[in-house]
Amino acid sequence: MVGKNELVKQVALRIKGNKNNVTANDIQLYTELCDTLADVIIDELIAGEKVQWRNFLTLEVVTRGARKGRDPLTNEN
Repeated sequence: MVGKNELVKQVALRIKGNKNNVTANDIQLYTELCDTLADVIIDELIAGEKVQWRNFLTLEVVTRGARKGRDPLTNEN
């Protein structure tokens, strides 16, 4: 699994061309970009909107009905 830090580094490498061109300021800028993008997506989902990035992903909040639980020790519902 790739974490946020690795994604930020990969974005910086692809934009800057090679590892030697990536500075600490670049990493900070792309980290802020990723954080802001995540914040905007979360805000839209909270507002009840569907977020769609064509050919990549679609996100939406779906409310589902309650499930009936069972106590495995007593087998009671």
